[in-house]
Amino acid sequence: MLPGLNRLLERLDLAADAYEKDDRLKPATGLVRRARADFEAAIVCTFSGLSFACRDQMRDVMEIEYLLRDFRYHLPRLDQWATASPDEERNRFAPGNLRQREAKRRGIGVNKLVDSLDYKLHSKALHVTKSSSRSVARGVEADRGQVGVLHGDEDLWEIFIHASRLLDQAAGLYDAAGLSAPVAGEDDAFNVAWRACEKAQSDYLTLITEASRARKAAAGDASEAVSFREWLNRGPTS
Repeated sequence: MLPGLNRLLERLDLAADAYEKDDRLKPATGLVRRARADFEAAIVCTFSGLSFACRDQMRDVMEIEYLLRDFRYHLPRLDQWATASPDEERNRFAPGNLRQREAKRRGIGVNKLVDSLDYKLHSKALHVTKSSSRSVARGVEADRGQVGVLHGDEDLWEIFIHASRLLDQAAGLYDAAGLSAPVAGEDDAFNVAWRACEKAQSDYLTLITEASRARKAAAGDASEAVSFREWLNRGPTS
């Protein structure tokens, strides 16, 4: 995984440098550099047993991804964002506005966006409420490294999967400006690690689903277990 993490930072550096050289894309350079800093912090947190901090960084990455995606499909908005007043920026380019525009572009409800629940859960974990809950505890995890504790693995899944989405939007914006983004090969270290993380996550979610079905069968429950991936896509019912 380490070569993949290093390659991620390299690719973000390359993207920022490419944006810097084009007057139309230059305003977005800071967004790419901020994303790089987010991933750098997330990597440090992952290897320090601070899963909660790693995952909070991914919420920031998602909001950067939303901006790049918004600019990708309507390039003039990049300049509008760059010259907007603080009030205009808040009213036109807040995450909720960006997600509404993307849903409209796709012709679907905003809650049908594939990352809708993901962003909701990241936000819920970050905000302070009476019922604050998160999948990992705050602070350094005392159980990190114990058998059956997969927080470190999950952190890497988060990093690589969110990074893949961000890199896709960064390349898409570059293409939208009439430029030709370089295509990384299958043997690119980031791509190799990303595919490994996707497979590990998929295998894990399949295992959870099968375990749920087995428990239901043992208890005589005839209802069908919903896969965790289906649950993520549609959201919990309670």
